[in-house]
Formats: sequence, structure tokens, C-alpha cells
Amino acid sequence: MSTLDSSHFHQGPRVDIGPQEFRSGWEANIARLLTFLGIKWEYEPKRFFFPGGIHYLPDFHLKSSNPWDCEWLEVKGLWRRGDKAKCKCFMIFYADQPLHVIVKQEYTQLEKKYGHLIPNWEWSHKRRKKCSRRQTCKSLRMPAPRMQLSKRWQRRRVIILSSPVKKSSSPQNSLRVPQPLKQNIFRNSSTT
Repeated sequence: MSTLDSSHFHQGPRVDIGPQEFRSGWEANIARLLTFLGIKWEYEPKRFFFPGGIHYLPDFHLKSSNPWDCEWLEVKGLWRRGDKAKCKCFMIFYADQPLHVIVKQEYTQLEKKYGHLIPNWEWSHKRRKKCSRRQTCKSLRMPAPRMQLSKRWQRRRVIILSSPVKKSSSPQNSLRVPQPLKQNIFRNSSTT
């Protein structure tokens, strides 16, 4: 286990990057990437105001040359209402300060390219082999859990046990109970 196991939380400080708090794991990973590439950066240093009381806080201010040829960098995994408008306003009112927005597709490409090279990278997905519940239990040398009846079948069992059954002469009208449910009925009736 590394000194920082932060893959389970999103917001907060990261010991390996610095004292500032990041709003998401993606932003923390981009900060790690910028440091790895030798790009000087600041996290959310300046808030920009637009007419109508709207304001915008870009994620990173890049102080040196970078592959995106921009001064400001925004990381967007989830677009909330008004985010695209704020980015467009920034590009219009501050056209002399270029902004680049990293969206999911570009982030995924960066993660594939650099994630395994950068220590403490917070992976956005679990990288493990999928297997069935029985295989998992077999690998852990545990007995496989028994199948539980769904709530729907449990309700049917209660109805069948509590309601009187009318005997009919024709087999088409007789009450049919699924096989697993029959076993549970007989097992429970013998214990009571």
C-alpha cells in the first residue's frame, strides 16, 4: 500500500502534491501530470467576473510552456448547468488568455498514457479481472453463498402458507408452486 491511498475519496488534500485541496481526483491527477511533465502551475489562483454577477474559477494557471499552448486549464468530468456558458464567457471576455478544457475522452487518453508512470495516480476505474461470485469464493477458499429468495418470492411464500388451498378435481386448476419454493415450505413447516 502506498503512503497515500486516496482512490476512495474525491475532494481534499493530497500529501504527494501539496497542501491545497483539490475538488476531484481528476484535478489531482492532472496536477500530478503537470508536475511530472515539468510544467509550473497554480491551482485556482484567480476568480474571473462577468456582467450579471457571473463568476468563473479555472482549475489551473499554467506558468510555463505546455502541450496545450494555453494559459488556463479546466478539467471537466461532469458538466453542471451553466458550466459551458461560463467557459464560453471566459473565452469571449478574456480572449487574450487562452483556456483549454480537458474532457472525459482526453482525460482517459492521458490516464492510459501516463497513469502507470506517475506514483499515487488515482484510477477512475477498477483495473481487475471480472469473475463470477463462485469463482471469487473458490479463489478465496470460501463456500459459495446460497441463493436467497427475492422479496417477491418471499411474499408469495407467505401468501401460500397463510391462504387456504382449495382442492380441485382438475389438475389445471391446482395450485402450482415453483420447485425451490416447495423445498422452503416443507423445511419451514417441519420446524414449527
